[in-house]
Amino acid sequence: MWHSRRSFLRTSSGLALTSLVFPRALAVRGADPTFAALPFETLWRQTDASSDIPPVWGPTATQGIQEQYADSPGGQRLVQYFDKGRMELTDPNAGTVTSGLLATELISGKIQTGNATSKYGAVAQVPVAGDPDNTWPTYASLGKLQTLPPTEMGALVTRTYEPNGTFGGRLESVGDPLIKISTTDTVTGHAVPRAFAEFRDDPRHPLATIGYAITEPFWARVKVGGTVRDVMIQAFERRVLTYTPANAVPYKVEFGNIGQHYYRWRYDSAYSDKPVSPGVAPIFVRAVGSSSNPGLGAATSTGTTSGAYAAQNFQNGFMLYVGTTRKIYALEYAQHTMRTYDDTFVEGIDDAGGKPGPMANLTEPARGFGKVWRSDPAVQQSLGYATATERAIPDAPTQPFENGFVFLDATNKAVWMLNETGRRWYVASP
Repeated sequence: MWHSRRSFLRTSSGLALTSLVFPRALAVRGADPTFAALPFETLWRQTDASSDIPPVWGPTATQGIQEQYADSPGGQRLVQYFDKGRMELTDPNAGTVTSGLLATELISGKIQTGNATSKYGAVAQVPVAGDPDNTWPTYASLGKLQTLPPTEMGALVTRTYEPNGTFGGRLESVGDPLIKISTTDTVTGHAVPRAFAEFRDDPRHPLATIGYAITEPFWARVKVGGTVRDVMIQAFERRVLTYTPANAVPYKVEFGNIGQHYYRWRYDSAYSDKPVSPGVAPIFVRAVGSSSNPGLGAATSTGTTSGAYAAQNFQNGFMLYVGTTRKIYALEYAQHTMRTYDDTFVEGIDDAGGKPGPMANLTEPARGFGKVWRSDPAVQQSLGYATATERAIPDAPTQPFENGFVFLDATNKAVWMLNETGRRWYVASP
């Protein structure tokens, strides 16, 4: 469970993950965290022993967790999540503590599993700052800030980032010297305002803890303690920094609670955007990572190809045609089971089908779908009659998996996932 001087996470319906339980939020400080390793405690006490200054790691922590890391002994390394970051012990014999690239991973969905290996997940739809029920901005939304050119040296940060994804300007920024750009991280090409640059120059906040800037700084309206405030935000490789002019010194600049955010994204089932198998194409990660995944296994190709499909709605399911393999699938709503057939329809020889059904708005399927439907009474019984005309899905992005395939139906804005081995299927949002 989280061991704390101040617990922060909401109750999660008794959810237990790696022996962790989320306690209800408390507004008091108690005992120091329970540390998973002596090097973690040593580092924490160097920066967080005093409660009179903003914490570097925070007063609460999880138990130790063994996470996949190819370059650690046994392929696992000990980590511990704190409010504001993650401590890592990649080599227990060396005793060196590192700080994870949490912001980089939350924004990109690319999780480091070794010095040169990664797996892919959905970018995090988790709020960057403010109260837990704050909705803007999210880590997913910060990708747009990564492609902006650096703000000019000496310029004031006036850019606002609105919930509709547009940028505006903040007049209140004029006259505040702490929001003036004072340096540019040449490694990443992003400008850093004085408030964050001076904060990073503090010996308690070294580059190894924060990293280089990976977005441009911006302003957002953020709910903090139930009150909406103007907050300047910038993501760095490992952390997120916030500047709140209304705060008293020394709390104007603070670390965001990225340790909490990352843990929720990766382990809390209340968040649907879970990391998934390596190599999943970005347009499919949300669907493949959802609870509706029919057991596809690993991706067998890291890219996508273009496929042609046709689909038709029925009373109790769908029929699907795959142009590259000339296969027809009868997909039943009941238990999400499916049957597979070769498309043997011959134009001009076989019955074209498409006759009216027993009542208005119901028809028999035509052509290849119709031939399968008429030749197998089980399909008729399980699917019923067609409720719409057959529709083409041309040039659909497609990716193969160990047990089947997925494709994007842009017309219906849905990802179809078919497990050909297990004869199961699902349709999910992209």
